[in-house]
Amino acid sequence: MINPYKANYKVTQPFGENGHRGIDLSAAFGVGDTTIVAVQSGRCIKAGWDNGGYGFCVVIVDSQNRYWIYGHLSKVLINADTNVNIGTAIGIEGNSGNSFGSHLHLEVRQNGWNRGNVSLNVASILGIPNVRGIVNNTNNIPTPAQNVASSPSTSFTFNYNVREDVKELQNILNSKGFSLVVDGKFGNQTLTALKKYTIEINDKGSITKWVQNRLNACGFNAGFADGIAEAPTMAAIQRLQEKYNLGSAKKNGYTYLGGDDWYYLVEK
Repeated sequence: MINPYKANYKVTQPFGENGHRGIDLSAAFGVGDTTIVAVQSGRCIKAGWDNGGYGFCVVIVDSQNRYWIYGHLSKVLINADTNVNIGTAIGIEGNSGNSFGSHLHLEVRQNGWNRGNVSLNVASILGIPNVRGIVNNTNNIPTPAQNVASSPSTSFTFNYNVREDVKELQNILNSKGFSLVVDGKFGNQTLTALKKYTIEINDKGSITKWVQNRLNACGFNAGFADGIAEAPTMAAIQRLQEKYNLGSAKKNGYTYLGGDDWYYLVEK
């Protein structure tokens, strides 16, 4: 088994603390790569939204009948009912569901993932220090002989050009409670704010309209920018994902924009 991140990450809440049934980890805010990889091979039985508080999550059952739960993702990169190899990119860290701040809630349960089953000591199983702090994880990825699927990189570079559409985006985000500097320069702070949102079928609002205008400007043809994410918008999002080989898991029959997709939409 391996750690769920490809590079350094931070333990934000240990297993067992105040009854915590998993371990909370984060690579956001410059610590490392926010791509989440499968810690163990197995069968994916859940890939999408969970109404029980985990938000976008992935559940994988391994050969020992242990159910690995990856919760609060901003983006799911795999589909349910598929076999998953160790090291496969399965999602992007996020803040969905009952969550306060970007992180991964990683939990493992025996004999099923319903809440009545026993949660095992995930920190001990994976060898993760069960204390708050940064984990040096520079040699996490398995060798090619382990048949690991390729995954998108989240080591981003930014042009920092001043753009009027980025100023507009920063103002929209600030109207939703953020405190971004409205300088028109797209960087990590703006990207981190964007990752708290997804664009899904029938979404409405100012961010949706901004996305439509940006998709049209990039040649993806989202149709009329009316602020409502109907089928033409969702088809344009899928074309964006296909162009940059991004994850395209579906919710309600459509792929959705979220996680690292925002970087490619805004920066490319």
